[in-house]
Amino acid sequence: INNAGVPEPNGGLWEWHIHQAQGPEACCLEDGTCRILTPEDCVAFGGFPQGMGSVCDPNPCLPQDVGACCYGDPPTMCTVTTQLDCEQNLMGQWMGVGTDCSDLNGNQVADICEVVEEPGACCFEDNGIQCVVTLQVDCEQNLNGDWKGALTTCDDLNGDGVADICEEKPYRFEFSLDIGSDKELSDPVFDGDEAFDPGDVYWWQSAPVVPPGRDGFKDDMMILGQDPYPAAPDATGSTRVPVGFGDIEMFANYFDLDGHDQIEIDLKQDEIIPMIAPLAAPLPWGPTQCIHPAEFLIVSFDDDKAPSWPAGDVPVTAKSPYIGMTFGSTMAMDEVMGITLDPMAGVWPLPTKAMYPIADETTVHQSLALNPDDGTDEEDDDVDSLDIVLDEGACPFWYFTADHEAHFGLDPGDIYEVTGLGPMRVIDDVIHLGLSDDTDIDAFEFAVVGEPGMPGGQQFLAVLFSVDDDDPLTPQNESGGLFPTVVYASFLDGTHFQLSEPQMDDIDALTVWTESLEPAQPYLCGDANCDGVVDVFDIDAFVLAITNPVAYQAVYPCFVDCDTNCDNVIDVFDIDSFVGAVTGSAPCNCPQY
Repeated sequence: INNAGVPEPNGGLWEWHIHQAQGPEACCLEDGTCRILTPEDCVAFGGFPQGMGSVCDPNPCLPQDVGACCYGDPPTMCTVTTQLDCEQNLMGQWMGVGTDCSDLNGNQVADICEVVEEPGACCFEDNGIQCVVTLQVDCEQNLNGDWKGALTTCDDLNGDGVADICEEKPYRFEFSLDIGSDKELSDPVFDGDEAFDPGDVYWWQSAPVVPPGRDGFKDDMMILGQDPYPAAPDATGSTRVPVGFGDIEMFANYFDLDGHDQIEIDLKQDEIIPMIAPLAAPLPWGPTQCIHPAEFLIVSFDDDKAPSWPAGDVPVTAKSPYIGMTFGSTMAMDEVMGITLDPMAGVWPLPTKAMYPIADETTVHQSLALNPDDGTDEEDDDVDSLDIVLDEGACPFWYFTADHEAHFGLDPGDIYEVTGLGPMRVIDDVIHLGLSDDTDIDAFEFAVVGEPGMPGGQQFLAVLFSVDDDDPLTPQNESGGLFPTVVYASFLDGTHFQLSEPQMDDIDALTVWTESLEPAQPYLCGDANCDGVVDVFDIDAFVLAITNPVAYQAVYPCFVDCDTNCDNVIDVFDIDSFVGAVTGSAPCNCPQY
């Protein structure tokens, strides 16, 4: 067809017009690489045009089970092969399905195998601990410093004058509070101690939260594009939750961040986790800076009463009629607990090797005082979400779940990614986890989990999660028939399995770290004066712990050692077992510690 729309008698001219209209497209060359070329140039190079509109990402020229393998020392040699051949025969690093060995810059090294040196945080001594972002060679040779890795930063978010990454504990905790907490506006007595926004994320041990400006460093404005109720009351009580009255359905318009995690992969890409179907097989995955083996868990237990926060204040121990267990009855020093599983057991669920306290509420944040561990439980605030990261910049993609009590139109069982365009669903509770659609995912964490019965064998990407206890005021079954005291796991293949044995209470927050955070002071049942020995010199300290817990904790750091009858409560019922421990007639060793 010519420009006037009239058929031309010359067929060659007609073909030329069509060829020019197609323009560049994907071209598969003999070595499996893909180039964007015109069909004419593609054929001239011995390639095969892939058709109008085709692209090279993902690479259409390779079988779906092969990809680039970087091998050698240094690993700059490249070949396209299977993952098994790459790792076992070539001792190389397999770069993933569809990758190729193209060398677009012509330096004789495949682009995918080149190591691009990125700057990172360097910690060094110069009239105190200093930090600068620089290259590794500059850090180690010129500053005689400790280089923390590519893309790490010198942030000092806790404001103590030393870069967080250069401190003795370079990891950083993040947390949010539950909407059922007195500190989160749901106290029926508005007495001015409401401080936190349940949709925000705050720094552990950061500065006091005082008006104005009570938003967290991660604000729900970043998640939703707006700040729905309940917002932190900067000046007045106008945004507090109307506890004790109102239709339960109205609270769907509120928002409570129920769990969050940060990792270095963008799961919204369909080639990683398809949204319309479960994974056909688990994804082989090794530990990274942001995704760790499912061994050292850090949790917080639910302190709220089971029959839902709109009905009244917290805490009130109550039983869920659907599960029949008591929730909200956790012990002192319980706000953040460590649980060590045994990944070498070779069976599911993994046995619990150790359990220990990490922090009470005042340790988490000074604005959470009064501390309910003083024995009164008058202000039992509830850590609802936890995450622990080495560096924000290295784990830039963050994910969250919403609470069924305050979900702002989101599915409480799904996991969403925070994007600049609003929440994007990346994991569906029914499709990927094999749960009922009523289920409320209460806590979650991306982790690495091995095959059962194969200690030290192949590992896969998994999602660890817990479920909420059932809410008698709602028709949904928020637990999905599962137990709120258990950590479950899924390989995103439409099924889930029990990862942990049942714990002492409803697991409300969950994160995973690379090592145990058990305090240096070991648990020693009956060692009330914290001197490492159980003897008659513990008697006075034990009496003080029973009669005046506040005064005891101001002097002694090992309050948990006074729980000698292992019931998670320190009271007069510990006296007989304490006597047995001191006299040696009945030494105690509580398994939960």
